[in-house]
Amino acid sequence: MDDDIFEVSPIPMWVYDPSTLRFLAVNMEAVVQYGYTKEEFMEMTIAEIFPSSGAAMMHTREKKQGPEAGDRTVRVDLHLEKGGRLRKVKAKGSKIRFKGKDAELVIAVDITHHEGLGERVTGQREGLEFLEGINRQLIKASCADEAVTSVFSMLWEPWGLEKGYFLEVSDEAVGTGPTWTVKTYDFPTRALSPGLGTAPFKLEHCVGPGAYGPGHPYRKELDQVLPEVTMDGLMMVVPILSEGNRSGYLVLLGKRHPYGKLLDLLLSNIGSSLSGLVEKFRSLGVWHLHERKFKALVERSSELIAILNSEGRIDYFSPSCANLLGQNPGEFIGTFFLEHVHKSHREMVSEKLKKVRKKGRVKLKAFRAFEQEDRPRWLEMNLSDMHGVAGVGGTVLNMVEITELKVEQENAKMINERYRLAALASKDHIYDMDMKTGMVTRMGRALESLFGDDDPYRTQYPYGFWKDRIHPADREKVLWLVDGFISSPYKENLSLSYRFRRADGSYAHVLDFCSAIRDQKGKVLRIVGSLRDISRAIHHEEMKDLMFRVSYAMGQPGKLDASMKRGLVELLIHTGGELGEVWLRSKDGSRLYLNTTARRKSRTQPFNAKKGTLNQVRKGEGLPGHVWKFSSVQIWEGLANNPLFLRSGDAREAGLDSGMGIPIVHGTEVIGVFLVFTSGTAHAFHHHEKYLQEIGLQVGATVKNKLMEAELLQFMGISSNLLAIVDPDGKVIRCNAAFARVLGKERRDVVGKGLDSFAVGEDSERLLSFLDPLDRSDFLVVAMKNRAGDQKWVAWKKNFSKGEQVFYCMGQDISESKKAQYKLKNAYRRLDSAQRIAKLGYWSRNWDETNSEWSEQTYRIFGVDPREFEPTYEKVLERFHPHDRHLMENVPLDRLKNSGPVKFVHRILKGCGTTRWVAQTVNLVLDDEGNPTMIEGVVQDITEQRESEDKIKLNNERFSLAMKATREMIWDIDHESGSILRSGALTHLVAYREKERFSINNSWLTNVVAGDAVWKSYMLVCGNRDKHYWQMEYRVRNKKGELLYVKDRCYIIRDKEGRPTRAVGAIEDVSETRKHMDIIAEQNRKLREIAWKQSHLVRAPLSNIMLLTSLLQAGCPVDREILSNLSIAAGNLDAIVHQINQEVQAVEKYLSETFYKN
Repeated sequence: MDDDIFEVSPIPMWVYDPSTLRFLAVNMEAVVQYGYTKEEFMEMTIAEIFPSSGAAMMHTREKKQGPEAGDRTVRVDLHLEKGGRLRKVKAKGSKIRFKGKDAELVIAVDITHHEGLGERVTGQREGLEFLEGINRQLIKASCADEAVTSVFSMLWEPWGLEKGYFLEVSDEAVGTGPTWTVKTYDFPTRALSPGLGTAPFKLEHCVGPGAYGPGHPYRKELDQVLPEVTMDGLMMVVPILSEGNRSGYLVLLGKRHPYGKLLDLLLSNIGSSLSGLVEKFRSLGVWHLHERKFKALVERSSELIAILNSEGRIDYFSPSCANLLGQNPGEFIGTFFLEHVHKSHREMVSEKLKKVRKKGRVKLKAFRAFEQEDRPRWLEMNLSDMHGVAGVGGTVLNMVEITELKVEQENAKMINERYRLAALASKDHIYDMDMKTGMVTRMGRALESLFGDDDPYRTQYPYGFWKDRIHPADREKVLWLVDGFISSPYKENLSLSYRFRRADGSYAHVLDFCSAIRDQKGKVLRIVGSLRDISRAIHHEEMKDLMFRVSYAMGQPGKLDASMKRGLVELLIHTGGELGEVWLRSKDGSRLYLNTTARRKSRTQPFNAKKGTLNQVRKGEGLPGHVWKFSSVQIWEGLANNPLFLRSGDAREAGLDSGMGIPIVHGTEVIGVFLVFTSGTAHAFHHHEKYLQEIGLQVGATVKNKLMEAELLQFMGISSNLLAIVDPDGKVIRCNAAFARVLGKERRDVVGKGLDSFAVGEDSERLLSFLDPLDRSDFLVVAMKNRAGDQKWVAWKKNFSKGEQVFYCMGQDISESKKAQYKLKNAYRRLDSAQRIAKLGYWSRNWDETNSEWSEQTYRIFGVDPREFEPTYEKVLERFHPHDRHLMENVPLDRLKNSGPVKFVHRILKGCGTTRWVAQTVNLVLDDEGNPTMIEGVVQDITEQRESEDKIKLNNERFSLAMKATREMIWDIDHESGSILRSGALTHLVAYREKERFSINNSWLTNVVAGDAVWKSYMLVCGNRDKHYWQMEYRVRNKKGELLYVKDRCYIIRDKEGRPTRAVGAIEDVSETRKHMDIIAEQNRKLREIAWKQSHLVRAPLSNIMLLTSLLQAGCPVDREILSNLSIAAGNLDAIVHQINQEVQAVEKYLSETFYKN
């Protein structure tokens, strides 16, 4: 069957399968006349285009004819169009072979109006002959434009056409409609003009073949794209189809045509012929394009194509091997394919070659072949058996190189294995949650080891398993943060801190860090994260806070026993102890003596309250003696029956069962002991044991300072030297009797005065500069005057305490020795150096030597053995921290000569490898001519001082933030750890805890009226990343149940992503302010009443008096009536004034009892 003739035929034709009655192919004319698309025909049987009776008749005829009826049949039937219209057709059927199977070709000629219509038949014959001539011309066309030109040329004169257009749809769409190219036919040149441009155009209707006059909807639509259409004649439209869709229109403009009612049929047939040609040209173009693409793919393809003959030799190799393998295809022709396969894979490939002959098609996923210079090359291959295909005659191999993929797979496999091993080794619980299913996949065994999973063998658990295990107080906040994270399309990570229930029912503090995997729209697909148990870290932070609180409490100014008691109370509160004691070592170090006692419960009063009760022990005696002996925390239980406990009877009477001793250590020596007792078990003591040992080390320096301070006070009373404590402004805070005696004054006359005020002349300014905290000198000789006016020379030394912000000054009256100063200059210098480096490391080196002389203390500070370490310049420099060595290397000689001693702070590396901070002072000794003779220095270990400075700095930062909010009750929320710290400013009014977890059920909010509203208000501000300040006024119940008005406000600190990390604020009691406002309002009301009385009630009697006075002035005789009236008016006025005075006094009394009293 000629496909071209089949397609361009003006008569409906189709091919169907006699066994199934299904359409196998239809031509374009059948599509146009019957109204079905080709796709719809392919889904139908021929029975569906017959009415039911006609279908039955058709089946009867098929049965009667049978196979012996011949290869051709002719019958007249009624066919059913898609729109429901019946047409009478003469169908001619012929048996053919179509695509390798038996089929029947049917030609259906419409004979609906054939009978009795002679004239119409004649017209149709002429039309068909005319159409046949057009088809003959169309067959000769080589392209679509040439075919359209032929149609225009044949129709122009016979049909009296005046204009012709060819509308062609472009390939690309613009806007909401297709883009059209409009070409105009030029009759004189018999050619189509170039396109007049393109325009987006959408037809609301599919315009069918026919002639349309002015005003027709189809005409209006086509007029939009046709240039300069103004004629009133007919517009004849020929639609051109391609693959069942409109691909163009032939538009003919004229005023007549010779075929009358046959016009629509002719236009339809012309359209069918043109559509068939256009489809043919399109198919040929596609075929040529595919041919070129196939050639390009073969030559430039990333695939290798080879054909093997039956012996396994290569008969064909695609040209792409030149690009992929770097070799000419001819080099492989005739060689055995297995020769190019890696020897380890030859057997596998050989098996596949045998298998393909049996199965026809086989795939080999990965093998190595065609390798060069020992570089592995991995290929994937599809094998097809085509020995029976003409032109092939062998096995076709389609090979693709997958070397990079294979390497990536190996790397991915290795990464996955590493990830699996890392998850098994990790202490964190690693999870992967599928948001679609809600199931969480766990990695490793951390969930079991950390939290005691009740089912260690399961690998997945539902989302609710995690949610239900969150502590109820944390759940709402955590779920709110998670929901916000999921709904924010740009957030990648989330960090949470909350409490998570273990299998045993206890709760662990966890840090949950997760990342979201999102699609292109930001929707979360998976959440991968890790859950880390930070309970120990939280406990560690609590212990650090306890260390700070105990140290801070003990470091406050005051007497020794009061400071010890404050620290002991903090220790009792944290450990839950009921009674505590502080034992301090005696000055001679032979015993411990009881310093102070603190009680939290009155029932412990009998303990150690009797006369003659134990108040001192030696090393190894009782609980404090054992702590001293072993220098470690000691925990004893069963005190009432413990023979080692020396006060077992007192313990039984006070109901104390467990005790704990904590050594107070300074350096390596035990200088005291904390004792804590409780009536319960020692479980809490064991829980804190490790950290309490550290507390003893931490407070050792503070206790030592307090002991030294107490000794100093005693020493000041008996010392013959001048001793004074001076503030940074130079004012004397305290002095001893010797100081006052030198000045010839009483101590009360010295305290509060500036130390520089007692100096003479310029020495006053020198002394004031000496008392500057930034001044590095520590020795000064000044002249001072006493009350008698005599001059005294005093040599001053100072020590500035940064923690207390005071100077400890010691002076010596050197008035007598001053006269011999110049004779004893060298000796005085050594004495001065010895005084400056007291209790410090000292070193010196002769200017022309390389070795230094070190004191024993210097060796101890550097942590080296004097028998093994030689202090040369190079070795000493090695002991400097690498980042601080420039301080030693860059000390200029001129600076040492001109400015005297140079002091600097740096780090050193001890012999054991630890790092320490030291303060070092270097001095250059010059001879009389100014030449250097020796360099010396002092070094002091200030590591603990540096640590104290860092903590002070942190406290100052917290104080600075608190001051931004208010001077009232300060609070500090750490959003990352979920804790809140409050000052105790309002504890006398409201019951709350100073430190606790930050939640809606915390101790403060439980006292707040409408606490939920306060919580919601604060959390809303926290959730708004643009807000940094929150304030609210609300009511709080005090300890008596009364309502207080407070004003709460805070400053919120956020990270780079806007999440709150910290909030510092203050709460102010404004209840009194509100009361004062009420009092003022009442006062104003009373004053308004008084003012009214003054302006109204006084006016009546005053007017009467003025009237009577005017009558008297006018000369009226004074009679008794006038005098009586005048007396009555004066009496009324006096009564009103008296009443006003009483009310004023009542107001003053009210104010004194309310406003001024408050």
